[in-house]
Amino acid sequence: MRMPRITIIVPIFNAENYLVECLDSISHQTISNFEVLLVDDGSTDSSSTICSSYAETDCRFKVFSQENAGAAAARNRALDEATGEWVMFVDSDDYLECDCVERLFKAAVSSGAEIAVGGYCGVSESSDLIKHVLPRSSETCLTPAEALSLILYQDGLDTAPWGKIYRRELFDGIRFPNLKSSEDLATIYKTFLKAHSIALVKDSGYRYRLVEGSLSYSEHEADAWGVMSSVADEILSCFPELARPCCCRRLSFAFHVFFIADDTVVRKKAWSEVVATRVCVLFDGAARKKARLAAAVSFLGERCTWAIGSFIHFSR
Repeated sequence: MRMPRITIIVPIFNAENYLVECLDSISHQTISNFEVLLVDDGSTDSSSTICSSYAETDCRFKVFSQENAGAAAARNRALDEATGEWVMFVDSDDYLECDCVERLFKAAVSSGAEIAVGGYCGVSESSDLIKHVLPRSSETCLTPAEALSLILYQDGLDTAPWGKIYRRELFDGIRFPNLKSSEDLATIYKTFLKAHSIALVKDSGYRYRLVEGSLSYSEHEADAWGVMSSVADEILSCFPELARPCCCRRLSFAFHVFFIADDTVVRKKAWSEVVATRVCVLFDGAARKKARLAAAVSFLGERCTWAIGSFIHFSR
């Protein structure tokens, strides 16, 4: 087997309901020079057996097993084993359009970029299309500051590891921290800070499954408060011109925590962050309409905002 140009990393935990669709979508990609590293993170269902069946019939698939340690540890294990020049991440309950890898790879190579990113589609548990999340930008190559601005404004891009392709050396010295949540938020932006340019495709071909209880939803997101603050601080130290996008992301994150937190102290802290950022966001013409609406509603007070936001879902 020739040396793979691309390493596709799939962290797996009890994903038997969706794993076959995920792995089939990878095996049927329009380009084939890749390796697939499947890290079984202590699954107790048939995920391990499914993984082994692919490894037995397709030499591109390799299986690594470990005791349950979380998605971050699984991704880190695969990064340590990766041999490709490029790296992609796929969550085990998601799937790819047949040319997803090719879209991202060609965009990166043709533009000389170290990262290629794109929009994606959210799908239901039965694979029905729910929504398109696509960047409004018409540019095809971005500076790190421009790409981070789209991420911070939540303009079709985010800090999820999936839906992107990276030069593997960008992860030299970078690994996912062992957090209960937001380990991707704490990690992916660092690769953008190291890159010189980022290729942008409208739709990456990544299909993100919205499954309650999966990696897509976390009951521990309130614990990530310090992560958001440190991310904003580091981005601003490199790109002071991103103060407004950082402010917008802080407000959106604060609203999210405000609505999901059970802890009164955490909720009060989130509300204080909303108050601190709302004026900046309200008068930022580049901010999402939903973010500006949330900022405006917050002036009605905490109780009214809670009542209205419970129906409108400002945090998403």
